[in-house]
Amino acid sequence: MHGGIAKKGSGERALDGDKKSYKTDSVGEVKFTPIVIGEYTLHIEKRKYTTIDTKFTAQSKLNVRIIPTEPIRNQDVILNITDQFGMPVAGASITIEDNEIPLITGSSDDNGEFKFKLPEEKEYTLIIKKDNFWDFTQNLRAYGAMSLLVSPEYIEVGDKISLSVVDSEGKEITAKIVVERPDGIIDTVEDNEYIPERVGEYKIDSTKTNYRSVSKKITVNPHPLKVTPEIEGDLLRIKVTSREEPIRGITVVLRSPSGEEKELTTDATGTVEYKITGDGIFTISVNGVRINSDYESKILNRQIVKAYNPLFLIIPIIFVIILAFIFIAIIEYLHKAK
Repeated sequence: MHGGIAKKGSGERALDGDKKSYKTDSVGEVKFTPIVIGEYTLHIEKRKYTTIDTKFTAQSKLNVRIIPTEPIRNQDVILNITDQFGMPVAGASITIEDNEIPLITGSSDDNGEFKFKLPEEKEYTLIIKKDNFWDFTQNLRAYGAMSLLVSPEYIEVGDKISLSVVDSEGKEITAKIVVERPDGIIDTVEDNEYIPERVGEYKIDSTKTNYRSVSKKITVNPHPLKVTPEIEGDLLRIKVTSREEPIRGITVVLRSPSGEEKELTTDATGTVEYKITGDGIFTISVNGVRINSDYESKILNRQIVKAYNPLFLIIPIIFVIILAFIFIAIIEYLHKAK
C-alpha cells in the first residue's frame, strides 16, 4: 500500500509516549529501528483502505558462542553469551535437553559464561532464556573421539596395510575408511586392509556417525635396491637385487672416466656386464632413466684398476735379466781379452 501512514507508539502501551509517523514507500514498506525494549503499537491508515491496528514486541538478541564448536563426549564445553552489542549477559537461564527431558540446567555467570559436559555421543537441545531477550534454541551434538591406526609404519609399494579405528578408551570400533591415492582416486577400504599400488602420498579418512572424523597421511616408498659390482678380469659385472630377489628390466647406465656412457638393462638374474677398457672412477646409475617407479634410484662411484695377466709382466722382466747377463758377459770377455 503506497502512501499509507503508519504511526508508531500510538495507544496507551507506548513505552515512552513517543509517536512518530511514517509513509510507506513504493513497495509498501516502512523501515525504522526500535531503540527501546518493549511492546510497540502500529496504527496503519490510508484513504479508501481499512484501518489496521497491531502490536509487536522489540527485545534484545542473545548471541551464543559454543567452545569448542564440535565438542566430544565428557569434554568441557563453554557457552559464551553476549547481547547484540557484545556485552556479557549474566543470569541467563540455560537448559540442555535430551529428547525434551532436561538433562543440565544452570545460569550464566557475570562474564556471560556457563561450563558443562555432555555424557554421550548424541544430539541434545540447548535452550537459553532471559527477560527482555528473545529465546535462543539450538541443536548441540556431542561427538565421540576416535583414532586411526596404521600398520606397519614404514610402507613400500605393494605392501599390505592394516587399518583399524579405536575410540578414546582404545577399544576398536567399526567405522568407514576411505583412501585417497596420489592421483586423487578414492578407494573404500574393505576388511580393514589396503594394498597401495603406486609410490606417493596417500590420505586416509575415517568417519562414523556421532564421532569426530579423523584423517592421516602416509607415504608409500619405492622398493630399495641393492647394487653389487664385481670385477672378473676385464669384465665388470653388476647385480641389482631388492629384498634379496634379482630385479629384471632395470636400466643401468655406466659412465667411464673418459665420459663415455653405456646404457644396459638387467636380465632375468638382475645382472648386466660391461667390458673394462681402462682404469679410473666409473659412475654407475641404476634406475635413473626409463625409471621403474616401484623401485628407488641409485648412483654410486667405483674406483676400478684393470687387472693384467701376470705372464705379460714376467716376460719383460725375464728379457731384461737376460740382457743384463749378456751385457755382463761381454764386459768380462773384453776385460780378459785386454
